[in-house]
Amino acid sequence: MKMEVNDQMLQDTTDEVVKKIDELLGKDVDPLAVAGVLMAQASQMYKTMLPEGDYKQLAEELPNMAEQANKWEIDNATKLH
Repeated sequence: MKMEVNDQMLQDTTDEVVKKIDELLGKDVDPLAVAGVLMAQASQMYKTMLPEGDYKQLAEELPNMAEQANKWEIDNATKLH
């Protein structure tokens, strides 16, 4: 099941996920719990959707991706962006 992904789809998806994250944080859910669930779900989705070789290549690239990650800016006590 391969889908065509475009910039608008990525932006809309980002907006929806960030909205849900803000909602959870507004309910005082631990930000590390939210991040852990997102990371686990992403890993499962990649493992399901990618060929094994591509998944392994992605996993090997994770340390480089972690080095390039930006911190979220904190708008207030519950909102992260």
